[in-house]
Amino acid sequence: EKDYEFRFREVENGTRVGSGGVSGGASNIPNTVVAPVTFNTPKQQYDQAYGLVSSGDYAAAEISLLEFLETHPKDKLAGNAQYWLGQTYYARGNYASAARAFLEGMSKYPKSPKAPAYLLKVGMSLNLLGEKNEACEVFRELNTQFPQSTENTRMRATEERKAGCT
Repeated sequence: EKDYEFRFREVENGTRVGSGGVSGGASNIPNTVVAPVTFNTPKQQYDQAYGLVSSGDYAAAEISLLEFLETHPKDKLAGNAQYWLGQTYYARGNYASAARAFLEGMSKYPKSPKAPAYLLKVGMSLNLLGEKNEACEVFRELNTQFPQSTENTRMRATEERKAGCT
C-alpha cells in the first residue's frame, strides 16, 4: 500500500463508494428519473454514457457509467468507463470521489490505456484536496511507471508546479 493511498483514506473521513454506488453523503445525484434504455451491446451503452460526459450532464453520466461498470466490469471499455466516472466527480469539484474512482481504476484496470491518466488525475485530485505531498508522490510514480506517456511528458511538470513539488 502506497503512503498516499493510506493518507487518502484518512482524508475521506469514512465516506466510501461501495459496489452499490455512492454512499456516505458523497453523492451529487439530483432526484431525477432516468428513462430505461435498452442497449444491444456494451459499446452502445458505453457510447451513451460517454455522450452524457461530453455534453456536460455529469450526474446522468455518473449513473450511466456506474451501470456500465456494474454490468460489464470485464469489457474492454471498462477501464475507459472507470476513468470517465472519475471525471464526472472531478468536473463537479468532488475531488475525494474523483481520487477514489481514479485509484479504483489503477487497481482494477492497471493495463488500461487510461492508466497514466488515472495517476495524473489522482495527483491532481489530491492536490486540490490540499494533500500536496501525496500529490507529489503520485506524480513521481507517474514519471516512474509511465515515463513515455503524454500525461507524463506534457502535463506532469505543470501539475507538479501547481502542487509545489520539489
